[in-house]
Formats: sequence, C-alpha cells, structure tokens
Amino acid sequence: MNLSGNLLFYDAILKYLLAEITGLLWNAAGKISWGFALLLLCAAIGCQRMPVSQLKTDKAEATPVLSPPIAPAQTAVAIDVSKLAYKSPAEFEQIFGKAVEVKAVKGDARQMPGEYRLYQTPNHPQGLSVHFYNGQALIFNLVLGEAQKSPGEALLKYFAIDVGKAAPVEKTQFLEKWRGKFNGVNFVTVYAMKERVEREDYKLLHAEVAK
Repeated sequence: MNLSGNLLFYDAILKYLLAEITGLLWNAAGKISWGFALLLLCAAIGCQRMPVSQLKTDKAEATPVLSPPIAPAQTAVAIDVSKLAYKSPAEFEQIFGKAVEVKAVKGDARQMPGEYRLYQTPNHPQGLSVHFYNGQALIFNLVLGEAQKSPGEALLKYFAIDVGKAAPVEKTQFLEKWRGKFNGVNFVTVYAMKERVEREDYKLLHAEVAK
C-alpha cells in the first residue's frame, strides 16, 4: 500500500472511531464511562490532527549515517642531513617553516658566531635541533618519536645516512658512532644513542659535518 492509500485508510478508521465515540457519549445506556469516552475522543481528534510528516510508512528509507573520514597515518620521512648541510637559516625556513626557538651560542669561541634553531618535524614531537655556525647548518640532533632497535637502521630511516657495513669508530652500551664521507658529504661524527643504557632501542640521532 502506498502513502496516499495509507492516509485514506487511517482517515476512514478515525472517522469511524469519532462516530462511535460520539454515539457512546450521547447513549445513556452505554457500557463505557463518560471519562473514558472523552479520553478516547480526545485521542482520536489528536491523531486526526497529526501532520503527515509524522506518519511513518513501511517503505520509508532510513537516513544513512556517514562515518567521519579516517585520517591517513603519518609515515616516517627521512630528514636528509646530507642535503641540508651548509644551508642557511633562510633556506631552512623555506623547508621547515619558521624556527619555533632560536638560541644564540655563548661562551664557546669555537662555535661563535653561532646559534641553535629548533624546527617542527612530523612524527618527532621534540623537533629537529640545528646548530648554525657563521650562517651555515653544521650539527643536527633529532630525538625520535619512535625508538629504533638498530642504530644503523635508525640513521638510514630518519637521517638518510647509510653507514652500510662500515665499522663504527666507537661502540659502547650507550651509542654507536661513525665518521667519514656519506652521500658525498664529509661527516665529522654520526651516531645513534640510547635514551638509557638498560634499554635496547635507540632514541637520539646526531650528525655533524666538517666546517
């Protein structure tokens, strides 16, 4: 039965109920009480005045509920320090945006004139710390958002430095360190360090290029 057919059917029933209830109200010998008859009459009148928009049909389609879009998971992006080496603060700003913190180097003549700048980076809440000497990026420090089991894999994954099968110049329970030319750039030191000695994973990466 379609919507118009349903409405005609309901209208006929309501008219019949109104007629019956009205007869009961005027019939003194009726077996229904006046109070109950009045209640039925009011209910029937209320239903008759119900707007069509409130009537539901069997064929009414349910409103689809749309789920909120799922944000794509962030993937690890390597910070290629070989390509960032010797760049100026202005060039870094074009890549990472403005530094969230700038601190001038004081008390160390070997690193002056110099400054430390901190940049926001995806997946690493503490950001990338860069030491500029005489306007050139020389030292890079990164605290990983997710620690890594292998120091070599950590350097490759996040600093794009492949130490390969090169033997570390220093290896302790706390860090592994290399030096040499990687990606055509001469690095004074490159290392991965644990957050604590008792842990197995590596949390801090450090790279320094020659002046």
